[in-house]
Amino acid sequence: MQIVVALAVIMTAGAVIRVAESPATLGSLGEWVSGLGAILAAMVALWIADDQRRQANAQFAEERRHATEMANDERRYQEALARAERDRTLQEQRSADYKAGVWVLRSIGSGMRLMIDFTDQIIADPSKRTQFANIILSSRATIASSRIFESLGPASFNDSDINVTASQLSSLWSIHLFALEWVGQSTTISDDLVINIIDYTLFKSAMNSMVKKVVALAPEGVVAHESIGENGWSTWIYPEI
Repeated sequence: MQIVVALAVIMTAGAVIRVAESPATLGSLGEWVSGLGAILAAMVALWIADDQRRQANAQFAEERRHATEMANDERRYQEALARAERDRTLQEQRSADYKAGVWVLRSIGSGMRLMIDFTDQIIADPSKRTQFANIILSSRATIASSRIFESLGPASFNDSDINVTASQLSSLWSIHLFALEWVGQSTTISDDLVINIIDYTLFKSAMNSMVKKVVALAPEGVVAHESIGENGWSTWIYPEI
């Protein structure tokens, strides 16, 4: 725009010089200046319009950038809220699983200890298997533990891994009681077979695994330790005196 104005000024100056040299051309000069003014006015109008367009585009770009930043901030905020909600839900589920797991382990404790003690006595003296098997099967502690094991289903806990272990325990408990009932009623099977039938190695392994998984869910600030006793059972199930 500055270049155009400069050219117009130069051209006007030249025209003025010509008028000074030849006053007869004054009328033509007026028309020429008038036409030049119209051209300049149009050019100025175009320049103003172009400048306004550039400013509008710049403002639009800035507003769009600001809107994008706000949208990104909102997205990040919503993502942060979603993560916080997931973390909160996960912590609540872990806490609920821990409480439920501790309740199960404590509730079956007495029945488990009675089963372990008298199963070990049968292994030590298979000839007394009927007497000891009947003590296990008729005990209130065993019956109470059986009810708890039977209540453990595929959705007892939020943690799918604990649900699998709980289902295994439920099945192994039922199998062991069935084995005790059978050896208690049979008088023809050998002592070695009795010992093999009531072996609880798999059950012990699953129970210790269950304890370990429950302890791992202890909420922050809760002191929970897991250890294996001399008899191979978790001290949560069979505390050492």
